[in-house]
Amino acid sequence: TPPGFGEEAAAFWQAVMADFILDHHEIALLTAAARCLDEAAKADEILEYEGRLVGSGPRGADRPNPMLKHARDSRLALAHIVGKLKLDKAAAAPAAPLRMMKNRRMIGVGKS
Repeated sequence: TPPGFGEEAAAFWQAVMADFILDHHEIALLTAAARCLDEAAKADEILEYEGRLVGSGPRGADRPNPMLKHARDSRLALAHIVGKLKLDKAAAAPAAPLRMMKNRRMIGVGKS
């Protein structure tokens, strides 16, 4: 596991690495996806502490916490990267022998 990951991101990275054989560029994408998980988790922690609404807007109304956008953007980036890796389709693939699960190209997931 690359250093600096939180618990959820590290578990995600390790699970994918255990189930799939990835090329170097796919490992880089997986690492970016795990970092997105960490960013979303950090934003959630801040939101839990600060709340979804903060301060007063120009007319005295509460405004959304900027961390809401950061959390959403992190999750959107995660979904995009998982889509590029085609992990969502691999997870939905029918059960297959272990050697097939280790190489997603063998179960037809890596094909366009």
